[in-house]
Amino acid sequence: MNKENDALNRWKKKINHEHKFLDIGIWDYNFTKDEFYWSEKIYKIFGLNKKQVLTFNQVIDFIHPNNRDNYLITHNEALNKGKGYSINYRILRKDGKERIVSTTTDVLLDQNNQVVRMIGTTIDITNQSYFNQQVLQRAKEISDLFLKVGIWSMDTNSNNILFCSNGIESITGYASLDFQEKRIVWKSIVYQEDIINYFSSMKKLKLGEKVKHSYRIVHKNGEVKWVMEESIPSFDLKGNLIRIDRIVTDITEQKKSEDKMAYLAHHDFLTNLPNRRFFDKELNLLIKSSARSSSHERFAVMCLDMDGFKRVNDTFGHLTGDKLLIEISSRLKQCVSHHNIVARMGGDEFSVILRNISNIDYPISIAKKIISCLEEPFFIEGYELYITTSIGIAISNNKCNEMNHIFKKADNALYRAKEAGKNNYQIYTYTMEKEFFKLYTLERDLRRALKKNEFFIHFQPKVNSKTGQIHSGEALIRWRHHKNGIVSPKEFIPLAEENGIIFQLTDWTFRTVCEQINK
Repeated sequence: MNKENDALNRWKKKINHEHKFLDIGIWDYNFTKDEFYWSEKIYKIFGLNKKQVLTFNQVIDFIHPNNRDNYLITHNEALNKGKGYSINYRILRKDGKERIVSTTTDVLLDQNNQVVRMIGTTIDITNQSYFNQQVLQRAKEISDLFLKVGIWSMDTNSNNILFCSNGIESITGYASLDFQEKRIVWKSIVYQEDIINYFSSMKKLKLGEKVKHSYRIVHKNGEVKWVMEESIPSFDLKGNLIRIDRIVTDITEQKKSEDKMAYLAHHDFLTNLPNRRFFDKELNLLIKSSARSSSHERFAVMCLDMDGFKRVNDTFGHLTGDKLLIEISSRLKQCVSHHNIVARMGGDEFSVILRNISNIDYPISIAKKIISCLEEPFFIEGYELYITTSIGIAISNNKCNEMNHIFKKADNALYRAKEAGKNNYQIYTYTMEKEFFKLYTLERDLRRALKKNEFFIHFQPKVNSKTGQIHSGEALIRWRHHKNGIVSPKEFIPLAEENGIIFQLTDWTFRTVCEQINK
């Protein structure tokens, strides 16, 4: 903020120095203190000799009563929108003289987008010819100090360029005289794809709006550049548009930085594949597009998990694992056409979106291609590494209206593929959903069963076949579900082993058996 204040103060001093003989001045209004800073020329315009600090209401008192309401409406609307404005109005000086002035403003916002200061220029345009010939020429000389900013002004009645700063040449490659002498017109260098939006924004000027927009132009050397243009309309007292002032800034490097940041935000830093954020966004758009389409174009989602990747990581280290992920990504892109999407979701998990699915054969053929491609050995840092993949596939239907819904289906199919021995694909079926819901409820009830004392021990004796005597016995855990009765160990033991509950069941079994033996 100190740097900004220093720059503003230097600007004020420069303007004061440059405009000692012109009826143009600058001002700076501090909302917090309710104080105006006026350059020397504004005091002269308002017919004041003493340099007193004025408040907002004191300045408003100078505005002609017939123009005051319109000024306040324009001012308040600018505050609400956080934008500057340009307006012409009359003032009544204390000596009784009436002057016509043109005020152009801009706003400074805080971090909450609240206006904290306004800066601007006020010009005496009572003598319009003097304004055109002298003030605009001086403004041109000042604008030339800033070579990276192009400033030009156009008389809308004659379409003549009143002035054009040298900064235009550094932005476009064309000299300012090329525009002033109409050897080239601005609209001819606007990039073709942006021309419609450009003219659409220009229409707003006729409605009295200040326009600020970015678009592309074609430099004289053929390079496409991004510019930010701020256009300010000026009207006579009858409301007719008489002049357009434009400030053009080259923002090509800024755009490149923004594009790079956007790319990094939506792509995986290791593999350069789209990341989960990008994948989710595209899948949501695809679902909405499919819902709007009368043909309900179908698509497929594939979830991939690399079998054995953890073993490679643990054996050879993460650096080798990262290089393997890069190679896997490269092969996946070769298997999927460019109009589809391959994304890294995290770790060794990948996802694929296949668009415009006409039948189930297409995703199956892609899955087989991926499995076959990844079965080939990877040669990394002198090691010959092998890895396989399990793939779950879900295909959209007319009822598919949520991203999580179809992704969950593909994930369930992936689970079934891994359960079936890995290195294969499975397509989601409705039966899977019922089975997974059954597994979910079984796991939920399994976690509660210990607290509800639903487990019991079943002792099975071991008998000597020759003597018929019992010489030992087995203690077998059994589960009596509170609703479903006896649950087979074949159902709950594998589930307990998978989710870690097996350790609690083992402790409970040993403790219970010991307690019963001691009775």
